[in-house]
Amino acid sequence: MNVEYRVLGSLEVLRDGVPISVPAGLGRVLLATLLLRPNQFVSVDELVDRLWDGEPPTIDRAHKTLQMVVRRLRMALGDANCVRTTTGGYLAEVDPDRLDLTRSRRLAAEGEFAGALAHWRGPVASNVDSSHLHREDVPPLVEERLVVHGRRLDADLARGRGAELVEELRELTREHPLREGFWAQLVQALHQAGRPQEALAAYEQIRDHLADELGVEPGQPLRELHERLLDPAS
Repeated sequence: MNVEYRVLGSLEVLRDGVPISVPAGLGRVLLATLLLRPNQFVSVDELVDRLWDGEPPTIDRAHKTLQMVVRRLRMALGDANCVRTTTGGYLAEVDPDRLDLTRSRRLAAEGEFAGALAHWRGPVASNVDSSHLHREDVPPLVEERLVVHGRRLDADLARGRGAELVEELRELTREHPLREGFWAQLVQALHQAGRPQEALAAYEQIRDHLADELGVEPGQPLRELHERLLDPAS
């Protein structure tokens, strides 16, 4: 039996490539919370907080409901069940090669940035209805993905592929207008593509945007890049 767990997109469990129906509602919140912290203990109190978005019923009722949710989830997963009971809580016991999150992290650590990004199918746990989970657990993963994306772009720029990256970087700077790293990469990509005036215009755009939105100047790396473009011989 080959079981695969996915959280980098909609929450999914596949057995031999066939999706298993994961109970909606609290069952999905429970499984997503555990899989986002693979092989790590999560206390009953924290799970209760996640399942009821910080507004649980009475403690006794919440704990009994949690136990029921665990039983139903285990039944639904069958031989693909990964939920283990520990003292005072639960954990998702998963082989790192069976979870897209841990596979992506391993590839990123090995410098395989494109492969790491390929595991992302969309917004994290997009079919899980939990404002607490999306507010607390998802943003750090979004930031993690952006860092990996930046490293992949750095690697491509180091190979002189700037001309191929311009449109991708324009889209990224539209989505993340205050993220200086993407602007610096856009400036470099335009310069590599033989479009120096557009590179300087991009620098001026982020400089003005930072001044208007935050009242600050670009950081030192971006300023130094600008100076090199103005004086290539320096």
